[in-house]
Amino acid sequence: MSLKKSLISLFFLIATVAHAADNKQPSPPVTERMAPSDAPAKSSGQLPTPLPSSTEVTNSYEGAFIRMLVTLLGILFLVFATFWILRRLGAGRFKMGSGHLINILEKRPLSPKSMLYIVEIGNKKVLIAESQVEVRALTSCQEVPEVSE
Repeated sequence: MSLKKSLISLFFLIATVAHAADNKQPSPPVTERMAPSDAPAKSSGQLPTPLPSSTEVTNSYEGAFIRMLVTLLGILFLVFATFWILRRLGAGRFKMGSGHLINILEKRPLSPKSMLYIVEIGNKKVLIAESQVEVRALTSCQEVPEVSE
């Protein structure tokens, strides 16, 4: 729960910083300050407008970078929230009854493509063989004897 609260507070902090960066005095776009071409400027006798200084360009990129970070964090938050909600919804959907009726007690590989399972269904135990071709119940019994090694 504390991770959820810290993610939410981090998101709001970054959103506040991004909003503050947007409220700064915007510099005019670079295309408005530049001459459209050199030919009209020479013919009219005016000098072309200078390129923007590095601080003006940096300010505009800072706001874009912060907006990009806020968007990225928002998308990550939505992805994590979606997985959390799906996990919560899926946990209740696949339960049968009030508890687990089928338990796999032990499994042993016979070969790379076949396995043996001891499965408990209620209070009955079943030995099952699985291969690529089929799954077959070999035997069932009420109690499997314990073997000490």
